[in-house]
Amino acid sequence: MIKERGLEMAENLRRHSTRHWFSGKMSCGVCGWSYISNGGNNVKSHSLHCENRRGNGKNPLKAPSGRIYGCSNKSVNEKVLLQAMECIMGYIGHTRNEVIDDLLREIAEMQQSDEIIDTAPLEAEIKKLDTKKRNAIDLMLEDLISKDDLRKQTEFYDSEITRLNEEIHQNKNLNGVHAWQIKKVQEYIVKVKETANIKKYSKDIYRELIEKVLVNSDSTIDIYLNCVPFGFKVAYHTSGGTKNYTIHIDSCAVVA
Repeated sequence: MIKERGLEMAENLRRHSTRHWFSGKMSCGVCGWSYISNGGNNVKSHSLHCENRRGNGKNPLKAPSGRIYGCSNKSVNEKVLLQAMECIMGYIGHTRNEVIDDLLREIAEMQQSDEIIDTAPLEAEIKKLDTKKRNAIDLMLEDLISKDDLRKQTEFYDSEITRLNEEIHQNKNLNGVHAWQIKKVQEYIVKVKETANIKKYSKDIYRELIEKVLVNSDSTIDIYLNCVPFGFKVAYHTSGGTKNYTIHIDSCAVVA
């Protein structure tokens, strides 16, 4: 019954999964389910809840299938997410030069450690083996070597050609990965500059920048943006009642 109610609740919630600027981006750090809004308008009550806890309760139960239903993780106010993003945007704005320098160093390290491999010598070696293979056939036709000798020679040449082709394929893949990695870092640099130049923050901007958010059980949230290859762990606490509800950001640290 718990499982059926949970699945029914989840389906109803997913129908409205794109209404908010954070929709589809938040997940629970305890169970991995999505975080969704309760839809309230009150500042204090407009909280985001673990979909698993809201549908299945706070006491985890293991179903016969092995899946866990229910979650102990707590809710988080949308205002926490907004203030955390303001903190992160401020960090990027103040440290843009340091971030870009780090990314440039990363490119330099890639270029030094992953040298582009020239496959031309390997391809030339394959051509030589093909020539030797054809010459061996001519020798057999002229009765200078036996068919058995030809078979042995051909098997050797074929195995060497296969080995060289595999090495060429691997090297080309490495070269492709290397080029792709450098391109991604260069794209990050462009995005960091664009992000640092944003003067006015809004939910629409946050929607575009956020890649994913992980809500942890220790009053921290991990926020990953699509403009940098790392995330931010934001610690917070709250104070006050409904009328003077306040969010306090305690720290903001970079995480891998």
